[in-house]
Amino acid sequence: MRELVAFYPYRKDDINYINSMWHFIASEYTVIDYRDLKKGLYIPCFVKAVYLNWIENDLDEIDKKILHQAKIQRSKIIWVFHNKVPHDSRHMEKAISNIKFLIKISTYIVIHSRTSLNYLLNYCPEIKKEKIQYIPHPNYIADYQKYGDIKILLGIKQDDFVFGIYGRVHPYKNIEFLIEAFNTFSDSYHCQLIIAGEAVSLQYAQELKDLCRVNQRIKLCFRHINAIQMQSYLEAVDVMVLPYNLESSMNSGAMIMAFSYAKTVIVPSIAMAEEYSDDLIYKYSYSNATEHVAALEKVMKTAYMNGKENNQEKGRRLRDIVERHNDKELVKRQLLYLIKS
Repeated sequence: MRELVAFYPYRKDDINYINSMWHFIASEYTVIDYRDLKKGLYIPCFVKAVYLNWIENDLDEIDKKILHQAKIQRSKIIWVFHNKVPHDSRHMEKAISNIKFLIKISTYIVIHSRTSLNYLLNYCPEIKKEKIQYIPHPNYIADYQKYGDIKILLGIKQDDFVFGIYGRVHPYKNIEFLIEAFNTFSDSYHCQLIIAGEAVSLQYAQELKDLCRVNQRIKLCFRHINAIQMQSYLEAVDVMVLPYNLESSMNSGAMIMAFSYAKTVIVPSIAMAEEYSDDLIYKYSYSNATEHVAALEKVMKTAYMNGKENNQEKGRRLRDIVERHNDKELVKRQLLYLIKS
């Protein structure tokens, strides 16, 4: 009988980060829903490891008791440190307290960018170095399919320069700043902007629609992009724009997804971005909303003026990097070794 690994959050829908990591572990272990431990369907002593993602907001006293029991029973506790703090947390003090608890209770802390270590040390300067395990974020090469020409479907001319942002449409991504920046220069350039993904709420979707009413060059597609559609959306853009919140953001699966399909990105100087050279991606910094909009406008103009061929070359080089460095088999081996070790 195969050993058990409790996994959080337990989702196997579509091709995404959680789906990939779940399947890596499931290749050698029986993966169960971590929440089944809370329901009493399993007890910690039967679990080889507990693998946790994005639990900082949700961790409660029952969770802490379960993790203490697991630690006593010599189960490994593996926590992935994804963000400096959770995005848009309503109880930030609780989230920070939970992060400090996870740092102490974890057997291993997985980081997907080496610069993330600096933020861990801010929480706990005396953290044991052997706890921290760098594992690259897996790439998305060959994960998606193509089902049509998005430019034709959206009425975009083939020669137009296209910016895009895909994935869940959420306030922490600062999409309203992107729209404001794009509105200031798009009429003078042959460029378009695609914003595609499921909106976090109808209210937020309506707010973005209102901001876009005066600009026909912005294409809004508020629906989930599945694995059959994603490659078509990626091929439609010249540069991906990821205007994250610097206060919380640290890593970006959207960056790795873009690189996997030979696209460069515009992104603030988050931890993961610092691992790529300035001649491959467009990095910028800001300290307030006004600076953010101005910086976005400037760097988007730079990307546009560099032209399609220059950005395609950046994308090809980035794809070569993630094909080697973020190889899925490499990530799988490192992850399984961590559980076995």
